Amino acid sequence: MQKHDDDVLLKVEHLCQYFKMSPGRELKAVDDVSFDIKKGEVFGLVGESGCGKTTTGRSIIKLYDITSGNVWFKGQRICAGTRSYKEAIRAAKEEYAQERSRLRAECKKACEVSPERKKELLAQCRAAIAEKKAALSAVVSEQKQKIRLAKYDHKNCEKTYFERLKTEYAEKLKAANGDVNALSEEDKETYRSVINQPKIPKKVWFWTALAFVTMAVVLLATCIAQYAVFEQQYGDYQAVSARVDSSDAQAGTTTVSFTVDNEEDEPVDYQVVLNYFDPALGVSTPEQTVRLRVYFSMSNPAENVLTKKPAATTALVLLICFLVAAAVAIVIRFYVNERYNPSRLITQIQMIFQDPIASLNPRMTVKDIIAEGLVIEGVKDKKYIEKQVYDVLELVGLVPEHAGRYPHEFSGGQRQRIGVARSVIMRPELIIADEPVSALDVSIQAQVINLLNDLRSKLGLTILFIAHDLSVVKYFSDRIGVMYFGKMVELAPSDELFEHPLHPYTKSLLSAIPLPDPAYEKTRKRFVYNPLAEHDYSQEQPTMQEVAPGHFVLCNTQELEKYRAELEQA
Repeated sequence: MQKHDDDVLLKVEHLCQYFKMSPGRELKAVDDVSFDIKKGEVFGLVGESGCGKTTTGRSIIKLYDITSGNVWFKGQRICAGTRSYKEAIRAAKEEYAQERSRLRAECKKACEVSPERKKELLAQCRAAIAEKKAALSAVVSEQKQKIRLAKYDHKNCEKTYFERLKTEYAEKLKAANGDVNALSEEDKETYRSVINQPKIPKKVWFWTALAFVTMAVVLLATCIAQYAVFEQQYGDYQAVSARVDSSDAQAGTTTVSFTVDNEEDEPVDYQVVLNYFDPALGVSTPEQTVRLRVYFSMSNPAENVLTKKPAATTALVLLICFLVAAAVAIVIRFYVNERYNPSRLITQIQMIFQDPIASLNPRMTVKDIIAEGLVIEGVKDKKYIEKQVYDVLELVGLVPEHAGRYPHEFSGGQRQRIGVARSVIMRPELIIADEPVSALDVSIQAQVINLLNDLRSKLGLTILFIAHDLSVVKYFSDRIGVMYFGKMVELAPSDELFEHPLHPYTKSLLSAIPLPDPAYEKTRKRFVYNPLAEHDYSQEQPTMQEVAPGHFVLCNTQELEKYRAELEQA
């Protein structure tokens, strides 16, 4: 577990997302992107179409398995890529192979120069190679351990998160002398909704287990007793049959139809049959009784299975016990889910998708679309779901009457509000808004932006706002990150970025912003960004460096000095 800042809600470290295009080719959609988002702030992510903004957002919510890097949410790693660790193993092996070849070549030359010291030189060479191999093993072991941890965190982030929360709140309750009311309001809500989950009483589990065991024991004892009786009866039957001739008349004693009062009726009790049995067949009454008892015992298929085949008996008993236990578990699960729906970690991140038409199922009503998240989480109370849907519709500026309509009956702005409602109903802490206003006109854009602002203040939301229009981002965001071809090229507070843009691509984006000033528009010059002309990275590759407090730019050492000089002059 990484030690984290309590103010940082989301932390992205060296995120890489590569897609295989063809053998030997891959698309670097996101390449080594790092940033963090604090609680309650709006972080704007801007750039031209295809620069990797949407891919970054989708990778955060685990729609993609990231290639490399880490994503931390509330101090818990929710996404982890293993490519960098595998590349470190590959590089270490290549380095070891090169060092081994070099040492062997040097040893061979030394042996040719001093043949009398050949044994000594070979021993030294083997020792050096063994040392390099030990270092390689240490590196490989370390990286493999990181791979295992990354895979575990990726699959079990929920489990690890709740275990950590329980530990933290146990310490908080201990400090508060066990009084929940002494906690802060936020801690109280978290404790009641997440930590103090209603559990099935132990007595329920006890009586369920006791009933299960009792039933299994009774059934098993019954089967064993029946099998013992059958063995005795079958032995008697074989002894009698050995003394009885195998004539047709005698064989008919076990298959004869008995007529009672001129009606064919198969008697249930063999004692009744004895009253109508023909004594002229030559079989004594005790022998008739034994033969008929075994016949009627074997004529019942269920009884035959239970008594003749112990393996089938055991399987049948276990099947019955399993079905009963499964039914009890389903009932208990329904009972718990009807009353409590735990909020998972990943559901605390929701996304508003770019296209308000394609993101809504045209065959579902608005009510079903908005409530889908609650249903997936296991909420069964229909009245509760209906109330939540109506409340969130009013929250986003719609009316409850809209719940029964379909998406095609709404305008573009209303569809986007439905998308916002679908995200807000899960009560998230972080919303990823993927260009929510790009397909809307200016007036509707302003309405949606104002809606997100209102929700931010009412619900305490943290927003990752993705857009390609810097003018929209300036109004809405606290900090802005600029992306270009999968890389983060500049990151700064909103006001700082607009007042002192440093990277040439940022300047190009700012120069493209139109202003409602005819005089300015006549003289406005568009700055075209040409990476080959602007940068020379032949000697030193660029890295994200802090030019000013909170202001980061992708540059090398030479460009860093240049940017700092620009800030001093400004």
